[in-house]
Amino acid sequence: MYAENELLFPSYVIPKLRESRGEAWAKLVDRVSGLPEDHPESLAFSLMMIRLDGCMACETDSYRALKGCLG
Repeated sequence: MYAENELLFPSYVIPKLRESRGEAWAKLVDRVSGLPEDHPESLAFSLMMIRLDGCMACETDSYRALKGCLG
């Protein structure tokens, strides 16, 4: 049941955000997507998304968590 939900923003979701905003956002996503997961810029992007999306308050049994980060 909980096999595919994430507790924090996963880096594999970053490329899927490319078209969600304007040109500057797409360039940022392109840059960060090409970096390793443990690169400081990739980690900073994930931290930004964790803060924006409220990942720290997400409970594993909530509807939001059941949908996962892509939901």
